[in-house]
Amino acid sequence: SRGTARSCEDHPENLHAALDGTLYIGSLTTGAVYKLSPGETQASVFLPGGGDVKGIAGLLVDDTSNALLICAVDATFQTVATVQRYDLATGAHLATFSFPGATTMDGGANPYAGFPNDLAFDGTRRLYVSDSFGGKIYRVVDVSSDALMEEWAAVPALAPANANAFGADGITFDGASNFYVNNNNTGALVRVPLNSNGTAGTPVVITVTPALSNPDGQRQLNANTLLVVDNAGSLVTVTLTGDTGAATTISNRLDSPTGVVKVDNTYWVTEGQITTSLLTGQPPRLPFLVQPIAAY
Repeated sequence: SRGTARSCEDHPENLHAALDGTLYIGSLTTGAVYKLSPGETQASVFLPGGGDVKGIAGLLVDDTSNALLICAVDATFQTVATVQRYDLATGAHLATFSFPGATTMDGGANPYAGFPNDLAFDGTRRLYVSDSFGGKIYRVVDVSSDALMEEWAAVPALAPANANAFGADGITFDGASNFYVNNNNTGALVRVPLNSNGTAGTPVVITVTPALSNPDGQRQLNANTLLVVDNAGSLVTVTLTGDTGAATTISNRLDSPTGVVKVDNTYWVTEGQITTSLLTGQPPRLPFLVQPIAAY
């Protein structure tokens, strides 16, 4: 069941929530971040976008340091993608995290150095970034100031199966010792262990039944349950048992959903219309919506 949908603008991609329930929503096409406080029906602009931030993929609220992290991307691939950190109270820019190889030997820019799609912290507040281009996971050990991301793991199962597709997408941490990352192109779900010395363990492909199609945003409900949106139109839970996962559909009536977060007893889902509008050239259905779905 649903409550009242909230309106947003400009192909919303992912979203996250602060502890007070305020939603922060990133636009893939303008780079703006919208803010939706509890009880409001229309999102307001928190960060206007523009400049080096042409679009936003992943987005993560860091309540510990009162900061907002975004994956700053460019759907036209004219600008180098980065991860950016902002003060959640003032909107002030705090830090930039860059991919290795973003600057070429002659000092130019390399827009294909990486595509940051989603973000997650481990238990010691190291930041992990999924890279959709190379099927890699990058890490930032200290997010307090500008830094170069380091490659943490290269996972073949997270690489796209064909050119011009996106592989590694949603990434979550189970709170103990495992990351879960999905592949938007192939539908694969992969567990990547975090060893006690900080290195990546051997990746394991999880057999999900029914299989995921084009998974996108992903959240960890608890150590053994994932919440996943699929661009094909669904929101599902995946219950993990060893190397298998059982997918249960919560809703299959969504318009190309791209992100999800749970706040109290509600799942909030961004209907990004990426596959139904942006990639097809068809006009979007307006307004863009953030859909509430009751979580029982």
